Amino acid sequence: MAIGKEQKMDEKDLINYWNQKRSQIISSQLGATIFLSVLILGSIYKDLNTLDSKTKYLIAVIAAITGLLAISGQTFIIREGHATVVSLKKLSQMSPLAKSIAEMERYVIWSGVFINALALGAFWILLVKLFG
Repeated sequence: MAIGKEQKMDEKDLINYWNQKRSQIISSQLGATIFLSVLILGSIYKDLNTLDSKTKYLIAVIAAITGLLAISGQTFIIREGHATVVSLKKLSQMSPLAKSIAEMERYVIWSGVFINALALGAFWILLVKLFG
C-alpha cells in the first residue's frame, strides 16, 4: 500500500506490515545459519588449526561478509518494525492483538542489541578458533 501525506495505515495494515518484518528477519538469517552450520560440521571432522593461513583468512573473510550482510539487513528490518510499533501506539482504538504488538517496543529495540552482540561474539569465537 502506498502511503501519501493524506493517507495513513490502519491497524490491519500495520499488523500485516509487522508480520512481514518478522518474516524478513527470519529469512535474512538463513544464509548466515547455513554458512555457520557448514563451518561447525567442518570443524567437527577437521581441526581448524591444521588449515593453511590462506584458507583461514578466506573462512574469516567469508564469515565477516556473510555476518555483516545479515546484520545490516536485520538492523534495517528491526528499525522498520520499531516504526510499526510506534505507529500502532498512536492509534486511538486498538484490538488486543494490536495492543500486544504496540507494547513490544522495548523488546524490538533490545532484539537489535542482542542480534549485534551475538554476531560479534560468534565472530570473535571463530577468530579465536581459527587463529588462537
